[in-house]
Amino acid sequence: MTLKKITLAVTALLLTAAASAEASFQLPRMGVGNKYWCSYSNYTGAASNPGWSWWELRSSFPAKNLYNTHEHFQTSYGEDNQKMAFAKPAYVPYGTRWESTTYDGVQCTQTDVLFNQTYLVFSGCNDGHSRTCYLL
Repeated sequence: MTLKKITLAVTALLLTAAASAEASFQLPRMGVGNKYWCSYSNYTGAASNPGWSWWELRSSFPAKNLYNTHEHFQTSYGEDNQKMAFAKPAYVPYGTRWESTTYDGVQCTQTDVLFNQTYLVFSGCNDGHSRTCYLL
């Protein structure tokens, strides 16, 4: 193989790797069949602690890395939901870090989706709470 062919092959591999990496941001798994078991710290909201949550994708803007969801969660009276947006993804070891914001303004600047979407960590929240969730 000539040097030119080797250079072209390596360039093609690097471009393919970059393109697949760009598309590999992880969100929580969507749909009622993908429930997570969550435990909270410093939390006074309606969600059961511990209790399940699942996310439903409502709209997405991949070019802007913005995903609007509804989070459904277990409560003492059954189930409730809230709007939640995921934005500003960044790669972290084993997953993706997002900023998540609920409709009522609670923002967690370190929302980590890890280990192939099986483990979630919400921290850096402006109301002082945090939570960890794992896929059931």
